Amino acid sequence: TTSSTASNMAKTLAYSRYFEIAEVPDVCVNTNVGDSFVYDSNKYYAVIDTNVIISSMLSVNPNSPTKEVINNVWKDIITPMINAEIIEEYCDVLSRSKFHFKETDIKEMLNLFRLKGEEYTPNCIRDEFTDLDDVIFYETYLMKEDSYLVTGNLKHFPSEPRILPPAD
Repeated sequence: TTSSTASNMAKTLAYSRYFEIAEVPDVCVNTNVGDSFVYDSNKYYAVIDTNVIISSMLSVNPNSPTKEVINNVWKDIITPMINAEIIEEYCDVLSRSKFHFKETDIKEMLNLFRLKGEEYTPNCIRDEFTDLDDVIFYETYLMKEDSYLVTGNLKHFPSEPRILPPAD
């Protein structure tokens, strides 16, 4: 519908302004079916660790690997795997005063993940982790066979081929 297209274009402008995307492909705006977007087979599912989001928001380089990850979420190349616990972790960490993020920027980021993400409820495996906040990210990653976990803290997770740094 016209209002849906206008709404998507407004979202495109908001996210392209914040994430410095020079041009958002039409596929992100014009191929919506209901509330979901249609994209080709080059779509990846990934759990994105909070440190990747923080680095993307702190980076002044529009071509940094962490900004590329977030831009690929916006472009529907990466579908974030989320759940209430992950969104809560994002919110808690991004809201810490040491980062000095604006509330509007935090809301934009959380809304991006809610808009583009797919919800997965993980099984509780509770492996041993150095940081217990990382467990939910690992458990969610395990919910989809061909998914990835993107993190800047590889040492916090088991060594697996689909657990990658943002640059990969």
